[in-house]
This record gives sequence, structure tokens and C-alpha cells, in this order.
Amino acid sequence: MNILEKKCLLDGVGGSSSTKGTELNESYYVKFDEVLTNASDAIIGSGFFCGDAHPTITALSLATIDAESISGQEWILNLSYSTEETDDNSSSGGGAGGGTDFKTDVNFGKWTYQRVVSQDKETGDPIVNKAGEPFDTPVVEEISCPIISVTRRKTSPNMEIIQNIGYINSQAFSLVGIDIPKYCAQLSNYTIERFQEQDFTAYYIQTFEFKLNFKKSKDTGETIGFKAEVANVGFNYEDENGGPLKEILINNSPVTTPQFLDENGRYSSTNRPAPNYIQFVVNDLFDFKTYNLPSAYPRY
Repeated sequence: MNILEKKCLLDGVGGSSSTKGTELNESYYVKFDEVLTNASDAIIGSGFFCGDAHPTITALSLATIDAESISGQEWILNLSYSTEETDDNSSSGGGAGGGTDFKTDVNFGKWTYQRVVSQDKETGDPIVNKAGEPFDTPVVEEISCPIISVTRRKTSPNMEIIQNIGYINSQAFSLVGIDIPKYCAQLSNYTIERFQEQDFTAYYIQTFEFKLNFKKSKDTGETIGFKAEVANVGFNYEDENGGPLKEILINNSPVTTPQFLDENGRYSSTNRPAPNYIQFVVNDLFDFKTYNLPSAYPRY
């Protein structure tokens, strides 16, 4: 999906200011190269994201986006910028998360995992003993990765998000100033807390927790994140003439450890394939842009 035309219709023509904050309203005409059937697709494809700073008035952040269809390809985007970083923060109710003091909250942490290391990361040499054999106990490194938690206030809960816990991002996106490539963020937790104002009006505090993983491919060096990368090894190989798989033999004896195969699943004892790896997406995918979380770090 690409944008064919994009122009501003109302540039700050509407706005207001009070002791609770400043608001500025703008409208854009956007024409896409394909027909879109729902407003969320138009909002995502427009390039506008909640939390982004106004292009000229950096004290204002994009608070809400509404999309109105003209023809399917043509849409009107209504933008509301505010000094508030999240919606529904103007009430004066008490309690946790209540009142004018509540804004989008960002917290950082870390998570760790371990993986076997087969090569020296400085020299590239294989990690083996002086006879060229692997050690009985593999060398393991501990990887530390960041966690980002984003908390915001909403007027209604969204219980469907719970179903996306464990999913990874299907598209690259930006979160609180961090550019996150495809496959590199996992929604590890989502919580909702209910509160109410003094007039008994309910509101909800949402917290999104994302695990980030910027792991790089052993083959290409590209960032693959949560994608699995497995050594292309086996005890059998595919014969170039077809037929059943053949057993790998070295010195006319079956191998006791799996051997690397080439990209076609074949093997040659006279010209052994170089180490290579296969990638798999093992997590369910979701486009986290639809959450409209701040793409820039909140400014207060």
C-alpha cells in the first residue's frame, strides 16, 4: 500500500487552550494506490501515529486520529494534537492513574536468555579443542535484551488485546523513540486496571509490555529478532538424481554427529558444505501499529 497524494486541508484552523492543556486540530486528504475497506488500514497507511510530535509545534503531540472514507482510495484524516500525551487525562478524579497529572508512562527493564556459541566472536574461529573436536559441555552466553512497558489511560477496555500476548510484530514500527525491525518485538504482557472518577465515571489503565530482541543472523548478519535460526544439518541427504534419502558416510561408516547440508539438502564428502542456517517464524504475527502507542518518547 502506497500513498499517491497527501495534502493538508485544514492546518491548525481549529484549536483551544486552557489551564488543562492546549489542543490543535488538522485535517489531511490522503489518496492510496488501492481500495481500503476500514479506517484502521487508512490510519496505519497514512504515516500518522499517536504520540508523534507536531511538525512545527514540537510541544504538541498527536493524541487522536479519525479517518473518514470518501471513495475507498480517498480518505480524510482528522488529527488532534495536544499537550497531553494520552487520551482522557483531563478529568479531575482521584485514585491511581486519575486526574490531570496522569500522562503516558514509559518504563524499561530487561530479560535474559542463553544460547550456545559455536564461533569466537572476535576471530570467527570455531570453538573446539586442539584436536578440532567440540567440547563435551558447550560454551553458552547469556543475552540481555530490553523490555519496554507503556501505560496509558483509556475510557474503555480492549479485552481482545489479551489474545495477542506472545505475538511478535509483523511490521517494523517505532515505539517511544526506538525503531524496531520486523520480528523484533513480542507482546509479553497486557494488563487492564479499572478506576472511577468522583462522579463514578469509569476509566481504565492499560499497560503494554514488550520484550525486544535484536538478534542477528549467523548467515547474513541481518536483524532477525525472534525468528528461529537452525543449523541446516542432518544424518541423511537428498541424492541429486532423486529417490530415497541417502545416509551420510565418512570413510564408509555412518556419521555419529549431524553434518551440514547444502541449500538443496545435498552432501558431498569430497566438498563438504559450508555452515549454513535455515530461518523459521515460530511465533504468531500481529501489526502492533494498530495499538497507536507513542512512536516518540513522551514529552511533558
